[in-house]
Amino acid sequence: AALDAQGIEPLSLLVMPLMSPELIFGSAAVDASVMGTGARPHLLLLAAVLFVALAVAPVATAAALREAAK
Repeated sequence: AALDAQGIEPLSLLVMPLMSPELIFGSAAVDASVMGTGARPHLLLLAAVLFVALAVAPVATAAALREAAK
């Protein structure tokens, strides 16, 4: 019920900004690697995003499951 026809568009608007940093840092890492300048800073930022997502995911999952059970 949470993803009915009215819920799809707002959900996509919420998810898209969350994907942007990964795309930016990922493409910057590839660009830096191709240019030979080193991709380490970009990969460290990607790792930081990963660790934040790992910390937030259980809380968000629990909230979604509580909401779905209502």
